Amino acid sequence: MAEGVQVIFSVTTGKPGDSDVGSADDLQNQTGIPVVVLDGTLDATPTTYRTLGTLLGKEDQAEKLASYCETALDNVDKAVATVPEDQRVRLYYAEGSEGLQTEPKGSTHSLAFDRAGADNVAQDVEAQKGKGMSPVSLEQVLAWNPQVIIAWDDVVRGGADELIRTDANWSTIDAVKDGKVYTMPNVPFSWCDRPPSVNRILGIQWIANTLYPEAYDVDMVEVTKEFYSMFYHADVTDEQAREILGNSYNG
Repeated sequence: MAEGVQVIFSVTTGKPGDSDVGSADDLQNQTGIPVVVLDGTLDATPTTYRTLGTLLGKEDQAEKLASYCETALDNVDKAVATVPEDQRVRLYYAEGSEGLQTEPKGSTHSLAFDRAGADNVAQDVEAQKGKGMSPVSLEQVLAWNPQVIIAWDDVVRGGADELIRTDANWSTIDAVKDGKVYTMPNVPFSWCDRPPSVNRILGIQWIANTLYPEAYDVDMVEVTKEFYSMFYHADVTDEQAREILGNSYNG
């Protein structure tokens, strides 16, 4: 209020509901500042950008961002559709400091992996309400024997990427033996989950290219540079893009 804010945007993580509207009304009544509730779900991203463009008088810029999202998702959908179901890559999403928390297929936290055509090995795990991160045992992961593991990084997020690559207890898993334990890019924050942001548009492309490079044949360095320029107004060099992509980039 002291800063003279003229409008507040409340972006939901799921489809906006009555509770979102109620919270927005309460905040608006408390501050006297208009509060606009926006749909933050993945498929609504283009529409939400266009709504923002209209409200802020930035229609042209918003249309560029909205069109990019639509095109990227459409291209991934078409590419993934060419991969037969029995050839989908078995993927385990390793969360937490020990890598023994994950998200089942259909969870809002696994949406990027699902959209990119991954065969999530944790399909039968019970979803944790709210924040997710369902606990699993190492024995269960060994039995699943995923072909690819995507893990949080150990430096910024306190994840288990290096633990999984180096600990003997994980060494018999195909993903570890084949060198396919990939650290999720995390600049300026996660590309796939937490917060569930527009970065998922980039993350979905990254996952699709990592799992199915022949079906989704793009240069992720160029994709990364274009995305950061459009959405963050940041000029990223080839070297910086490779650093962001980390060990998942083999070009």
